[in-house]
Amino acid sequence: MENKNTEKYFLVGLLVLSGVFAVLLFQPFLSVLVIGASVAIIFNPFFKWLNRHVTGDRHWLSALIIVVIFAVLVCGPVLAMGAIILKQIQHIYAIILSNGNFDPFLTKMNVAVNNILPDGLSIDVQEKFSSLITILTQNLSRIFTSTLSTIFSFLLVLLTIFYFSKDEALWKENILKLSPLSDEKNIKIITKVASAIKAIIGGYLFIGLIQGILMSAGLWLFGVPNSAIWGTLAAVASLVPTIGTAFVSIPAVVYLFATGQTTLAIGFALWAGILVGTIDNFLSPLIVGKQVDVPPLLILFSLLGGVALLGPIGILVGPLAISFFYIVVGVYRDL
Repeated sequence: MENKNTEKYFLVGLLVLSGVFAVLLFQPFLSVLVIGASVAIIFNPFFKWLNRHVTGDRHWLSALIIVVIFAVLVCGPVLAMGAIILKQIQHIYAIILSNGNFDPFLTKMNVAVNNILPDGLSIDVQEKFSSLITILTQNLSRIFTSTLSTIFSFLLVLLTIFYFSKDEALWKENILKLSPLSDEKNIKIITKVASAIKAIIGGYLFIGLIQGILMSAGLWLFGVPNSAIWGTLAAVASLVPTIGTAFVSIPAVVYLFATGQTTLAIGFALWAGILVGTIDNFLSPLIVGKQVDVPPLLILFSLLGGVALLGPIGILVGPLAISFFYIVVGVYRDL
């Protein structure tokens, strides 16, 4: 009996050590694995349809088709938007270097903004803008030097999507074998996690993308410069409850009023308030539905905490982690 206990403790120790070592090995590729697995889960219904109606149950071919479709859907828009944003950044940089009419414009903006604010409250627009430019220029080199790493990570994401899609049944089978829970509870957790992933990526992130595109279009139509940059910022801000795209639309309206474009300011305010600001109220019930029962406040804090802990990938991992916690609590409660 003592010999068996020794073997058991030794095996547990080996399991812990090998598990820690495995986590350290995969930690640099956490974002790649999370994104690849999430995309594979979202495309899983389409993967099964391809197996039944197109590829004759050749899983590798169905997975390859999904990878190609994802690459086209992502690469095309991202490259096009990236080119536009880069061009607009170059334009801003050229204006700053030329020392043309930018200082008078900032002075005018400073006066206009402070006239709107209540008495006793003031903002130095020129100082804030200078600080922003300093931060951007300090990090510009990092953006360009990370390009090669980004391309490599994207290729790894495509590879991850391929293998997670192709071997989907094998992954599920191994989870069922390794988990000490009953198959019924394992399947329940897997199903709910898949629903949460579809809701968070296909819902919140997709709706944010739509709002960013609409914001960019509105900014361009109503004459606000560098619309692609501000539209991208609006897409990120849309993930924050309550504040949302107002983080971009309100300064844009102030800018149009400050430059004497009253009609355009009113038009853009209507565009941002009616179209951009309310579209999530229509899309969320259709896309997200009741797949995620986590309160919006916890989604917000999990998003911010995820970004603080893991960087940009935390936008996805944070809400998924809190959703998984809610799912496990629900299963435990049903025991």
